[in-house]
Amino acid sequence: MINNGAKQKRIAIFDLDGTLVDSDKWMSRELIETFNGLGVSITDEEANIDGKRDKYALASRYGFNKNELDESYRKNVKGIYTLDKALHSGQVTLYPETLEALDELKENGVVLGLLPRATREDDVFQKVKRLGLEKYFGNRISVVSNGHTKYQGALDLLGKVQSQDEKVYCVGDRAEDVVIAGRLKRDNRINAEGVYVHRLNSPDENLAGYNMVKTLDEIPELVLG
Repeated sequence: MINNGAKQKRIAIFDLDGTLVDSDKWMSRELIETFNGLGVSITDEEANIDGKRDKYALASRYGFNKNELDESYRKNVKGIYTLDKALHSGQVTLYPETLEALDELKENGVVLGLLPRATREDDVFQKVKRLGLEKYFGNRISVVSNGHTKYQGALDLLGKVQSQDEKVYCVGDRAEDVVIAGRLKRDNRINAEGVYVHRLNSPDENLAGYNMVKTLDEIPELVLG
């Protein structure tokens, strides 16, 4: 266990799906069925990589806009592949190293925040409760809905943490999770770093300038080292 004693306060802001929670297969199946509803067959690779990075950009590539993709989801997917079913069946679960990494951070005094993007806020809290994450985040959860940015959510989270001297780590598996660190540093003079978690063998080249890890096992050393 790493123990650095009394040092600068550290805050780690985590994305949820694809970072702490393994929901990739479930979400990929949802996306494939959504595109099927539009008469398009996308590959597993497109769903797992392109769709994960930006499903609306993938839709645009095939000539569909955001509203059309969302409508197909509502008609062909939403009532069939429910979150409750996915949690019960084990299609949505924690990554094997999630709890160990969070435990180590918490035990060493790192303040943990959760910053997921979700259409339904209730889905986030259902995952948090069912997967045993409540004790790590408490009320430090900010759900980003459509029309809002992760930057705004991060400011909301940081407003709940009273500190004049802090180092903030923005951890996630997509660009929007990571690049907020740069804006926090530029616009708010916050000492922030982005951490890109890329489990696939095709990391986003646009995030090459940020910290990169393959699994959460590497996070405690990065934050506490």
